[in-house]
Amino acid sequence: MAFGGTLICLVLVGCAMQAQAPVTSSDIGRVVMSETGSAQPPSKKSGRDILATSAAFATPTGRISCRANASGVRCEPTQKPIWTLERPRNCQAPHPTALRLSAAGVEIDCSTDSAIGAARLGTELTAWWRAGHDPQIRVSGVPQAALGYGSTIQVGGYVCTALQVGVACRDSRGEHGFEMSAESVRLR
Repeated sequence: MAFGGTLICLVLVGCAMQAQAPVTSSDIGRVVMSETGSAQPPSKKSGRDILATSAAFATPTGRISCRANASGVRCEPTQKPIWTLERPRNCQAPHPTALRLSAAGVEIDCSTDSAIGAARLGTELTAWWRAGHDPQIRVSGVPQAALGYGSTIQVGGYVCTALQVGVACRDSRGEHGFEMSAESVRLR
């Protein structure tokens, strides 16, 4: 999936303590990333297309978890990312890292309704997962459904694709979306 926009790089020179610029709602249409790389579109030949009424999945690395239903998609890193999001005034979370894509567009999600752990195998949210076709990862010893690289899952009007370095989600009209990895976040 290609997103247009301006590239903004965070300068991370040899030190994890370096100041980082937060991503804000004014960053829609821009890319925010580290020097370590950018999201690469997957080879479509490597994946499969999945249609579901609701779903939860992790990326094959386990670094991003997502949950989707007809009202939208929420994705968040499972570990602290190197990028930061600006905390909205009404946000109770001290360091929000979740994004939500809905009919309103992309928003910083401050709810406590985490996607982390929602991809546990054997639940209604992972009914899309097929043994032998889709990867399985373990998080804290618990089997999780992973969306294979290049695979796309559509839930309602939202489509997510597993990239080599994270996940890309967009609305089916292509008007709004985001790419997320542990290294970068890109909003549209």
